[in-house]
Formats: sequence, C-alpha cells, structure tokens
Amino acid sequence: MKIVLEVGEVDYAGIAERALPMVRDKLREMDGAVPKMLGGLASLPGPVVRATINALPQDSKDQMVAFLINHNAEKLISAAQSFAEKQGVGLTITSVSVETGSDTAAEGDGQ
Repeated sequence: MKIVLEVGEVDYAGIAERALPMVRDKLREMDGAVPKMLGGLASLPGPVVRATINALPQDSKDQMVAFLINHNAEKLISAAQSFAEKQGVGLTITSVSVETGSDTAAEGDGQ
C-alpha cells in the first residue's frame, strides 16, 4: 500500500535549522550543489540560516527539504513506526520519498 501526503505550507528555515546539525558531517563528504550549499549553512547561527533559506528560490528550498528528508529517512521511519505502535497500530514503513514540483528525489530506504 502507498500513502501519499501532500504538503501545503512548509517552514523551510525551521527544517534546515533542525536537520542541518544531524547531517553536517555527511555533507562534508558529498558532492553536488545542494550538499555544498547546506554544508555552508550548517555552521552559521540560526537567524542567518533562516534569512538565507527564506531568500532562496522556491525550487532550491524544495530541493533542500527533499535532500534533508531523504538523508534522514531511517530516523523518520523509526519515529513514524514508534508513533503508530503507541497508537496500537501495527505498521511497517518500507521507505520515505519526497517529490518536488520539478523532479522526484530519490527514495530513502527503511529498516
């Protein structure tokens, strides 16, 4: 079964502030425009990160969130499964993926 969630408004800066510290070390090892941009932001203070993210074009913000979600897929899957268990629902999530308006980000494999 596939469950699709469509997201309306997103606090892009909030996601970046929270997720960047978790992927900081991985970003240093990666090639590509998005990891390099995020790596540069990872060491900046929160207000600077917020201002920078808010000034980005929409497509760049979407790519950033897709990257951060895909690189934290295992943690997201674990949290969702734990929440379901606490609600008395047996559930195994096999993957998390993000689709942006312009492209589809790679899926993050689950447990």
